[in-house]
Amino acid sequence: FDTDKQWATWFKDDLNCPPYLANDPQTRQLFRRWCATNVTVDEVEAATARALAAGEAPLPALLHDHLKVIRQAKIDRAQA
Repeated sequence: FDTDKQWATWFKDDLNCPPYLANDPQTRQLFRRWCATNVTVDEVEAATARALAAGEAPLPALLHDHLKVIRQAKIDRAQA
């Protein structure tokens, strides 16, 4: 995705994120950050699975924390 609007649409359609949350200014800021740092759909899906396994709702703010872990693991594997 290239824009936060595309991310928000994906979140609403594919992850069943409520529209009020997908359009929240803080969520939109996260989407813009994810676009700027080239977060992939696969990474968000992995973060979603990680959040669900931890018993957490896959809300964007929580997913951001899980994304950090996923991306750090990716960096660590690349450096090994």
